[in-house]
Amino acid sequence: MNAIASEINLRRDWHGKEVETIYFGGGTPSLLSADKLAYLLKDIRTNFRVKDDAEITLEANPDDINIDYLNELFAIGINRLSLGIQSFAQNDLHVMNRAHDVDQAKKALESIRNSKFSNYSADLIYGNILSDDAQWIENIEIMLSYNVPHISAYALTVEPKTRLAYHIKTGKWPEVDEDKQHEQFLILCDKLAKAGYEQYEISNYALPGFRSRHNSAYWQRKEYIGYGPAAHSYSDKKRSWNIRNNALYMKSIERGERAFEDEELSRIDIFNEMIMTGLRLKEGVKISDLMNYLPQEYSKEWLRSVEELEAESKIEMNNGRIKLTAQALFFADGISAKLFIV
Repeated sequence: MNAIASEINLRRDWHGKEVETIYFGGGTPSLLSADKLAYLLKDIRTNFRVKDDAEITLEANPDDINIDYLNELFAIGINRLSLGIQSFAQNDLHVMNRAHDVDQAKKALESIRNSKFSNYSADLIYGNILSDDAQWIENIEIMLSYNVPHISAYALTVEPKTRLAYHIKTGKWPEVDEDKQHEQFLILCDKLAKAGYEQYEISNYALPGFRSRHNSAYWQRKEYIGYGPAAHSYSDKKRSWNIRNNALYMKSIERGERAFEDEELSRIDIFNEMIMTGLRLKEGVKISDLMNYLPQEYSKEWLRSVEELEAESKIEMNNGRIKLTAQALFFADGISAKLFIV
């Protein structure tokens, strides 16, 4: 905590900028007391101009939530929560090695509903290897029964050196089925649309007025700064990332040394990032913005790729924007890659 506060003070080139959103995440910040979070918020407010209506989000695990803690969070200025539910099926939580159980997930949502928080998100994971479509539909229906204003949903991924990866490799559990994941993605889109949610980004669905302002800033490529081990930052065509190792990070900060590496992005880097992030959004990306970074020597080849994908009904161009068609959303990464300049 002291090292993070020191880093906030050390990186003076960012000081004085106006802040629209603050996000405590990338780990388990709900393990911290409200007092410790207030300590960091005070440092942020001392060094930045935080807007009166800033969105201030805390990621939280269901087993960390109770009504008293929520009231303390709200009192210090946290005004949005992101709750890691993942599933309402115990076998899914077991596969994902989650610390909470189904009852804790439901109690956490109930506590939030009874607190002062009106703006919050909860996430689900689809394509779980030990559950079927019926279980997935039940997951969605339980989530909808709590009237959660924002829902994020992601396909199950297998990270190296995890228990899940080990059990799949040894044959104890089946491999991830991409066809099943695609089918469950379509089920999700249909059910949430009928319930009044807008799919404003591939993995994010919001009731009117509840889009995530912080995450939207990433997809719109606005500048941001990250503090703490492994945090990333972006500004003025430059991207940086902090030391991942906690001990090395703290030692660097204690010595007053920079605890990050950075790189200057080329025009092609920026172009590819605009494709990757912009095509995730419902609105897509402005063609004129892309043309500002597309080198002339690549334009014919790139436009030919666009025409091919348009003929395959994977993308569409209208109102000066390029975006994915509804049936292509699940395959966004692969389609985006075909439009990269390499």
